[in-house]
Amino acid sequence: MRMTIGDDEHVFICGQTGTGKSVVAEVYLAGKDHVVKLDTKGEVHERRKKRQELWHGLQEGKDFTVVHRLEDVSEVETPKIIYCPVAEELEPEYYNALMSWVYKRENTILWIDELMEVAPSAQKYPKELKA
Repeated sequence: MRMTIGDDEHVFICGQTGTGKSVVAEVYLAGKDHVVKLDTKGEVHERRKKRQELWHGLQEGKDFTVVHRLEDVSEVETPKIIYCPVAEELEPEYYNALMSWVYKRENTILWIDELMEVAPSAQKYPKELKA
């Protein structure tokens, strides 16, 4: 039996650390048209140090662009974006602004690898996350 995820559906992938949740999301989303990944874990920096691909099977500059400042997101021309915020932008106001931008852009998937980094509790989450 083959299952598909509708373009208008939310997906939550859960499992223990090291079980491949991020890999599944990365491979699946590589095939989608417009994706914004919010990298709050500094995975971009980690992979660059190890000389690993930043997005499996995709080419930086052609398929995706890495930005470190939210103000640069709207200038990106590639279909996919990795937003790896500088330290001062690891704050709820920036997450909220990113989510608002994604919502207004339309037809874009927002990939949040570590939801607890963005919404540490049900009472403290970006208001635009609901959209």
